Amino acid sequence: MTYSDPDIEIVIDYLSEFPEQFSTRKKKDRPNPLTSVGKAAIRQIMIEAKTKRVERVEPKTIPDPAVSVILNELYLLPIEDLERIKIEHQYSMLAEDAVGELLEDYIDYASNQIDAGWVRAYGDVIRSVDFIKKDIGGWRLIQIKNRDNSENSSSQSVRDGTKIEKWFRTYSRTGRTNWHNFPDKELGRHLSEDNFFRHIRQYFAGNR
Repeated sequence: MTYSDPDIEIVIDYLSEFPEQFSTRKKKDRPNPLTSVGKAAIRQIMIEAKTKRVERVEPKTIPDPAVSVILNELYLLPIEDLERIKIEHQYSMLAEDAVGELLEDYIDYASNQIDAGWVRAYGDVIRSVDFIKKDIGGWRLIQIKNRDNSENSSSQSVRDGTKIEKWFRTYSRTGRTNWHNFPDKELGRHLSEDNFFRHIRQYFAGNR
């Protein structure tokens, strides 16, 4: 299949310039960003990630029954509610996993709407980086996290003179949002909690 995506080509250009930043979950047959075959493989990784949608999945793990005992004894939750709470907790954890994907999808959508120039690194192909942008002065890199307590300290710097700009959506202890501190001020003016929630609803309604 012939597939051309300008955003993916921007990521390929970045990895061609900085191949040491290539990241992959593949344990063997690791693509080489400097070869045509490797670039084709990276394109395929990104295409598959870009076309994959967030869908409902069922819990695959069995909850620890000791948790229900503690909820009853320590937190005094009624026994008749524990089965419902157990199921709801499993779904809540799965929903939390989906928030990060939808957050990046929202920022990507907003950037495209105003032509802000940010490109999403689908498939986690750049180590500790979620969005890139080619500026006159070089590359800008952003790592996106949902909460302040989920930041990854492994991404302090990519190379000499360039640091990953890190941003998170919410403060875990207060619940306050952090949209006003988005690294790109122009794009940040178009981002908000209300618009993020609207984006999620439209996404699952099939409008994104």
